[in-house]
Amino acid sequence: MPTRLFTKKHDVVARFGVDNGVFVWIDGRYMFGALGPGWRRGHFPRFVMPEQDRTLPPFASRPPSRRKTGRSLFRMILRNVTDEDLPIFFEHQRDPEALRMAAFSSRERDAFMTHWRTRVLRPENVTRTIVMGRVVVGNIGSWEQDAKRFVGYWIGREHWGKGIATRALSEFLVLEPTRPLHAWVALHNLASIRVLEKCGFHTMLNEDPHHPDGVAEVLMRLG
Repeated sequence: MPTRLFTKKHDVVARFGVDNGVFVWIDGRYMFGALGPGWRRGHFPRFVMPEQDRTLPPFASRPPSRRKTGRSLFRMILRNVTDEDLPIFFEHQRDPEALRMAAFSSRERDAFMTHWRTRVLRPENVTRTIVMGRVVVGNIGSWEQDAKRFVGYWIGREHWGKGIATRALSEFLVLEPTRPLHAWVALHNLASIRVLEKCGFHTMLNEDPHHPDGVAEVLMRLG
């Protein structure tokens, strides 16, 4: 019977014992590894030959199955924003609870599309769509304001509580090398404050948290 086997250098998902070697599923096909003199359990076979040079055992007639619910389906991608993403972002910023947490006012559709196309998607800004599996779950970006570089993100409320914001911000900080990097956060938005803290931001205590619009915010900084 096949046994599980994983290595750091190869996509090895199973091995099958035979008289003088093992059949191993590597990078999309079965390979035969000869167990030469001195081979010990746990070591990779001494050399590997294509599977067509050997007769596969009956149970090795097809690749071992993979669970469809594996981690790969939930891999995060930060990609460039497309026009097809904007209607999704528009719906995200209409959610009442999300607006309350962000202390933000929703825009009407035309105003939202104009704002994104003329202000957000400027060449000097770094803006990315957050994709989990094949689902657009939000956006993240950085921009220049008041001689400071800022970062901000918006995750659709249906995707809250999954660690997406922390993962997205951590990956985005690799794309955006500018330091220091700043973020305004509403004082009542404890979840976003915690996300920023996990990614290395700290509160700038000398900043006045009260703004003319009456919303209490805290300025956080990285670097």
